[in-house]
This record gives sequence, structure tokens and C-alpha cells, in this order.
Amino acid sequence: MVYISASCSSRVVVGRSTDAGATWRSFVCDSTEGRSGGPVAVDRSDTNVVCCAGYASDRRTFVYRSTDRGETWTGAQAGNGYVPYALLVSSADNRVILVGTYGSGILRSTDAGATWTRTGTMSDYVYCLAETPQSPEVVYASTNLGVYRSADTGRTWVGAGTELGKDVYTVFADPADDSTVYCASRAGMHRSHDRGNSWQLLMTEFPFSRISAIGLAPSDPGVLYVESDDNTVYSSTDNGETWTRCPYFLSCGLICGFLVDPVDPQTVWALEGSG
Repeated sequence: MVYISASCSSRVVVGRSTDAGATWRSFVCDSTEGRSGGPVAVDRSDTNVVCCAGYASDRRTFVYRSTDRGETWTGAQAGNGYVPYALLVSSADNRVILVGTYGSGILRSTDAGATWTRTGTMSDYVYCLAETPQSPEVVYASTNLGVYRSADTGRTWVGAGTELGKDVYTVFADPADDSTVYCASRAGMHRSHDRGNSWQLLMTEFPFSRISAIGLAPSDPGVLYVESDDNTVYSSTDNGETWTRCPYFLSCGLICGFLVDPVDPQTVWALEGSG
């Protein structure tokens, strides 16, 4: 099951595919004028439950929730966070939902989206949220001020990579090792083996510009994919030690997300800016 969201004629729409992206059905979350769609997240403890974040032109943030795999939706205002960049349903407690926003840090709900509070006020711009699969109460946030870490499903946060500089666009926890985490920014790609207490710069042999997306293979965490602005996609099969340019992405535009097949690390879905 694969989900994407989109904005279509002032409607927030979620697309669902049950055949690995070959065909799609679309469902309207919200048809209110002036609202746009954002990221989608699936509840891993109950895959019938899907959430989609969206926003209104007056800077309000909304989270829509479906309990029937996107067939029908209910929505609630999450706050005045404006554009939602990241959405996470906690695997530690599926009543906890986190939204990383463009203008108001992190918004958190502990009742499946009915009510919300602002947390993670360390940075206004939160680009990505990632939990640690083996220890899902540990969550990372990549922001315009670096990387932050929470040990309590996003209730409190500490710096875990603020020395990496501004605009860390994405963060990804290794599914096989709960101490290893990757992040990427204008400065390149970094890896930590101690939950962000120290970092190693990867890809030093390439003149990379901004890296905006990371994909890691669940069945083989040594296989990674990254998108570098104006420099296409690179892959690694040795935990990021060496990299190869992927020729089949040369005709694509800006890649903003990867989904690696959970069984076959060589099968990848990529979402680009033009579709």
C-alpha cells in the first residue's frame, strides 16, 4: 500500500495504490477553498489508519485522519503552524501524532489528533521527523538550526547535531541499529553511530549541493539513496562509504522523497517535484 497527497482545484486529495504504484485511486480529504495538502503518514500498529497534514492560506495547519485506508476522512485544526513539512504517527503510542511545520516548530497530539500543543520550539522550520524503529520513543527532527532528538515521543527535545549548521533538510534512523542516524543538508551528508552525539561527514569525494532526501533499504540498511539538488541521485551499498550516480534518474526533476521496497533493496519509488 502506497499513499501520496496533492492539492487539486482547492481540494486536499490523497492517492492510494495497492499495486506498487501501477494504478491509483484518489480520495478527497477536504474541499474547503484555500486549503492545500501536505505529508501522509500511516499508523504502523493499525494500517487501516492514515493521516494527512494540510494547511490553509490564513496559516492554519490541519491534520486529517482516516480509519478505512483513505476511503473517508475527518479533520481537526492542529494550530497556526502554517505549511506542514513532516508528519509522524508514533509507533510507541499511536495516539501520539507529530507535525513538523514551516512556521511554528513541532505540533503534538496525544489523543489521535483531537487536540494539539506546540512542542519543539527550538526552531520555527522543521523539515523532517524520523523515529528510531527499534526504539520508537526516540524521535529526530531536522530543522533550519540543525538536528534535535527527543527520548519521549516528541514531548521534550535536546540538540543532537546543532553544530552541523543551518538547514538540515532530512534525517533518517537506521532500522537495524537504533544508535545510527543519517542526516543531510547544504553541507552534505552525515552519519552518527551514537544517536547524534557525534557526526561523520560522508561523500567527501563529491561536490554535492543541498541534499534534500534520503532513502534507506529496510531489508539491507547498507543500501542508501540520496537526492542532491542539481546533481541527480546517488546510491551506496556500503553504508555510505562509497557512492555511484544512478543513471535512471537523470531525466527527473527535484526528488523530494524515496520509498525503498521492504524486501528488495534495488526497487525504489521516488517522488519528484513535477510528479
